[in-house]
Amino acid sequence: MIKPPFTGPVRTIEFRLSSLPEPMFVLPYVDGHPITAFIEECEVLMAQREHAPESVIQKKEHSRHFSRYVSWSVHWNYSDLVNTVASRIVRPHDSALLAVCRSCGDYGCSNYARVKLRVTDSHVHWHDLRTCVNNKKPYPDFGIITFDRAQYEESCERLYQSYLRDKHEKLKVEMLDLEESFMIATMKLDQQRLDQLVHPEFTGITGTGSITRFENMICEGLEERDKEHRITDFSVQDLWPNKINPPQALSCYTLIREDPDGSMHRFRKASLWVRGELYQWQLIHHQSTPIL
Repeated sequence: MIKPPFTGPVRTIEFRLSSLPEPMFVLPYVDGHPITAFIEECEVLMAQREHAPESVIQKKEHSRHFSRYVSWSVHWNYSDLVNTVASRIVRPHDSALLAVCRSCGDYGCSNYARVKLRVTDSHVHWHDLRTCVNNKKPYPDFGIITFDRAQYEESCERLYQSYLRDKHEKLKVEMLDLEESFMIATMKLDQQRLDQLVHPEFTGITGTGSITRFENMICEGLEERDKEHRITDFSVQDLWPNKINPPQALSCYTLIREDPDGSMHRFRKASLWVRGELYQWQLIHHQSTPIL
């Protein structure tokens, strides 16, 4: 069992996905122990030092086995964890939010823990632990946790790359679902669904190179309703990293169409999706090119 103060040898850090149900969480592990364990040990000692009622102390001791803290939620704040912990190593006098409320996955309910960062050429130090539970007063028993800077930055980089892969895979699944929904809605002339999916300023480019309006694409969709379709070679590019506002995503794929007579036709398609004010993706541009 770990015991404060934690000042001592250089430690290792690793960011892990928790085994909790959705939403998933990222949790820093120090020398194989979750950061929540360090926080809870400090809270027990603080309660004893301040002569808290025995019931309070027992409750805090119980928290060793079921912490009320988690780290940043992947569902809500995965990118914030990356920005807060990873990128702020270049701001040596700033602080990092290490853990938030287990119940809500945020810090709006005031269950959170924060440490200050101090960075040298060779090391990263966490010190001055504070939590809202303790009225933001420092926990002297926390001491200073020291990491090798190269190992710290490597762990942060792995977390960041994991975040990018996770984000891309989720976007790919979402865009594929939208493309299939759009294709089905045009064939069934589902006007309510089309109003949700299609941007008012939509434009399209046909296989002959002409610019078309959405109404013409509806006519093409009606002609395709009795034919089998299959999407392959699907890929997506997130244009948000390029700071385009509003967020946009480009999906590209091959559509294979089988006619009733058994003949096969292939089309290379590209769609530009834009996310609106209601956090809803809408198709603003579509291009279809036949593969001869």
